[in-house]
Amino acid sequence: MCDEDTKEAMRSAILAQIDRWAFAPSAWESATVRAVSKLPTTLVQRLPTDQLISIGMQPNECHDNAWFQQENDPEGESQFVVGWIDGGEGRYALHSVCEAQGILFCVTPTPHLAATPFKFIRDDQIQVSFDDESFSFTRDGGEIGVGIRMHPQKVIAECQVIKDRLQSGEDPYLVMR
Repeated sequence: MCDEDTKEAMRSAILAQIDRWAFAPSAWESATVRAVSKLPTTLVQRLPTDQLISIGMQPNECHDNAWFQQENDPEGESQFVVGWIDGGEGRYALHSVCEAQGILFCVTPTPHLAATPFKFIRDDQIQVSFDDESFSFTRDGGEIGVGIRMHPQKVIAECQVIKDRLQSGEDPYLVMR
């Protein structure tokens, strides 16, 4: 199985992700979920992880990866596209992909997932700002963090259960079951 350092790194990563999803609900979030849920969904292919890592793409850095692809595509065809991964149950994670010749593709490696297609919702209402260090995203005046939730209280409660399991020492590779 995995060594303890790897497990602790995974535990820390999951805890950080949980904290990002446990933000306070808002009227803006509710309105945004209603609008996004009406947008069309497209299947997006993930490119092979080993191929992406070999060209310098980083896991969990979708915005940077998609921007890098756009700026460094030798044919100049790749375009940065922002939207949402449809995670099911009314959960939408902010995500960036690329488009070339009308085809959307993901340039973010997923070492713990197979390179299988996923549901993506392109959202042309998202405004993207970039300074020298990071991206920021807004929609209809609201700042977008990691994503939006149709049932925020349910997500917050689920996050707390996972957090409690991780903090009690449960194996981080098993905690998400």
